[in-house]
Amino acid sequence: MLQIKKIRAFVLLILMFSAIVAFGQKDNTLAKKGIKLGKKGDFTSALECFEKSLKINPSNLNALYYKAYSLEQLEEFVKAIDAYSVAMKYKHDGAIYFRRGWCYFRVKNYDSALQDYNKASEYLPDNDEINMAKASVYLHTEKYQKLLDVLNSHLEKVPNDLFSKANKAIALSKLNRNSEALELFFELLSKMSVTQRHRVCNGIANTYMLMKEYDKALEYIDKAFAYNSKYGAAHITKAEIFLALNKKSEACKEIQKAKELGVDMSDKDVKKVVERSEL
Repeated sequence: MLQIKKIRAFVLLILMFSAIVAFGQKDNTLAKKGIKLGKKGDFTSALECFEKSLKINPSNLNALYYKAYSLEQLEEFVKAIDAYSVAMKYKHDGAIYFRRGWCYFRVKNYDSALQDYNKASEYLPDNDEINMAKASVYLHTEKYQKLLDVLNSHLEKVPNDLFSKANKAIALSKLNRNSEALELFFELLSKMSVTQRHRVCNGIANTYMLMKEYDKALEYIDKAFAYNSKYGAAHITKAEIFLALNKKSEACKEIQKAKELGVDMSDKDVKKVVERSEL
């Protein structure tokens, strides 16, 4: 499924770029071959074609654009950023700003990601995909009012987007609008598929924790585990609850469980919990 999405994204990228030169010369023939390989999902072979094309003509826009995109799909995000930047020397385009912004986002350079998304919006105003990308930046940088503003605008157009509603509930909780957050979380609990309810329960637990209603927080974190016993993020939430209750040994056990389940211990929010457990 992921590979199919990547291929579709590659095809959409072709449609998004506004300046595709005519094929004819050898460098263009190689670029055309690379695009065909990219449509099939063979990004490694596609990249080889684009590199050969650029040795012949370093300013070939097709090869520059799709070299960067192929690197992105191969998760070589730093190299992709560099490649998109080279393409920008020859043409500025909303799609290329958007793609480079996504690469910045993947390497957690959120300031640069937001700058690129804002530039992309200048070329593609009111593009909802770009606006939702901005929302992801606001979520990760804890700009919850801006996140809420973007989500409210989005939900006016797509009122049944449950995942956006979930992020809205998180934003409301972080802004201490807890009753609104809980109302939305409980609505989601009845509408989300069973495979997603552990995340909703975790959100409810977090909200109750912020309200210092620790018994209810523990109740819903245990419900999260009932839906998904291997949900590592819930162990971090449970550790936070135990820390609030001055139960450090229990908190440390939860952190260890999270680590065993592969939770990213370098995440800044996780690091805060770990640091508190070590005080």
